[in-house]
Amino acid sequence: MLCANNGRVEGLNGKARTITRRSYGFHSASALIAMLFLCCGGVSVGPAHACPQITH
Repeated sequence: MLCANNGRVEGLNGKARTITRRSYGFHSASALIAMLFLCCGGVSVGPAHACPQITH
């Protein structure tokens, strides 16, 4: 018998519901969709430069 559960789906659903609750002030649905993709898409976003570069 296959031991399967829906833990990952429930976790993703909970994350999407939390993001939806946070997004009530957004002006459009496309902003919510973009936030969902950013938070749940697996993309790591960091600063443009890790260290400030001195140019003289």
